[in-house]
Amino acid sequence: MTTPTTNLARPATRAHVEYSLERHGPVYAGYLSNHLPMALLALDGLGASQPFVDDYFDHYVKRLKPLDMLAEYPERLASFRERIAHDGVTSTLHATLPPLMSGWYRDAYHPFIRLAYGVHFDIPGEVAAGLAYLDICGANSQLAEIAHESSASNESVNAVFQELRNWHCDYDTATSFSTRADTAIGDERFRSLPGEVSDTLRTVTRVALDIFASTHDFFALHLVTGA
Repeated sequence: MTTPTTNLARPATRAHVEYSLERHGPVYAGYLSNHLPMALLALDGLGASQPFVDDYFDHYVKRLKPLDMLAEYPERLASFRERIAHDGVTSTLHATLPPLMSGWYRDAYHPFIRLAYGVHFDIPGEVAAGLAYLDICGANSQLAEIAHESSASNESVNAVFQELRNWHCDYDTATSFSTRADTAIGDERFRSLPGEVSDTLRTVTRVALDIFASTHDFFALHLVTGA
């Protein structure tokens, strides 16, 4: 690997990303998130050789089918691409993200992760893809209301973690990560948690890194990337 000097991916990598953008939706096999564009950009950004990136593309693309999993995705993707072409990435994000932010956890953070890669690597189509995916996953009006009503607290993030460890939610009918999270958020105890605690993102990120370093757990990796 070589040390990257820019956050702009190489032309060949961008071509792979554009290929996938035009042909594949954000999920496959009905529920799995399509990691291909994110993985290609991550590999490129970490300095992987172009042949390595090309091989990864060839291997991963075989599991994907033409755009047919989310019927509403092509139309929403086209709409966001038009908005970005007209208003630019920054203005589009400022206008569209606030009402969608409460859905940040849906599909295990993948809509936001894909959006972040699009922003970081300056690929407007990927920004549009992330927004379209997030828009389909939707906001959580209950979480938005709780956030709006929250106030500063002297509690630490770690104290909140400890309280949550004692929870036992009924997940019998919740099969996906999103529905399990919805179940937890819908629990009446959720409203009683401290609202705005200090240094949340830094602490959560540090904990996620420690968990992943100790376990190499697949979900812990998503906590790191999401943070």
